[in-house]
Amino acid sequence: MTLQHHETLEQIYQLLDSLPSEVLFQPDLMTPDQINEWHKTRSTQHLKAECWKSKFIKPGYYPIDEALDRKDISKCKAELIRLSVEELKARWELSQVAEKHVKNAHDFLQHFTDYVNNFPQPISRLWKKLLHKNLLKPYPFNSAYDLFAETVKEDVDYPLSISLEKYYEVPIDKWRKASRFFVEILERADSDGVYPKLNSIEEGNFKHNLSWDKVTFSWSGMTLWVCQIEASNDPLLRDRLITYHKSLREVLIKTAKASYKVRGFKWDNGQIVPASGRGGVYR
Repeated sequence: MTLQHHETLEQIYQLLDSLPSEVLFQPDLMTPDQINEWHKTRSTQHLKAECWKSKFIKPGYYPIDEALDRKDISKCKAELIRLSVEELKARWELSQVAEKHVKNAHDFLQHFTDYVNNFPQPISRLWKKLLHKNLLKPYPFNSAYDLFAETVKEDVDYPLSISLEKYYEVPIDKWRKASRFFVEILERADSDGVYPKLNSIEEGNFKHNLSWDKVTFSWSGMTLWVCQIEASNDPLLRDRLITYHKSLREVLIKTAKASYKVRGFKWDNGQIVPASGRGGVYR
């Protein structure tokens, strides 16, 4: 299926415009900060969906330019939305080739779930942290679109889900550093799109800035991991992966730049509490 397939383009538009998921919106149980966060995310998603439509479904339609003229969004946000749509296009094209490999990897890894306690301890810990729970279930997708859609939902729903937790720190400065380092990783990737091996200091710093204790399984992560393994054996996958890396790199660069003056904050019983500085001290 190509990107030009009209039904799929429309389906992706509807997906983008339906997020964040309605199940996360429970106004009777939410604080004003949580409700505001949900509506802000929905507004951004609507613009992203309209940008997708203008680029791939309805040429000559300029929703982002109109939003700029109304001063609803900044130039920086407009550019980030445009770059995000390009990343989604590249992700969809990658998913079409990668999904069969993801399914095969999932089915293969399931055979080892009964032996996880016999693995060397570092591997066992990593397996239980990122893989074990999801490998206990059957592979959940019936198509490349289903996998793609799940990765998009993860991107949008996860930040909102943490706002519903009793306490969660959002270390913007550390995540900005992690984004910049991942840009370096993408730039250092070889001709197959495979990431370079990190030394122990690089790996430690990257995990620290990612807040490794907060990292959980994601289908986006699973897909990119499988692509790293299969890229050298599948020329089309390799080409799509390299194209995707270019789009992802542009989004990460713009995101890091856009967040330059943004302070960290925490969600505390549904309230946003900003940090007083980069050290993570909260008022």
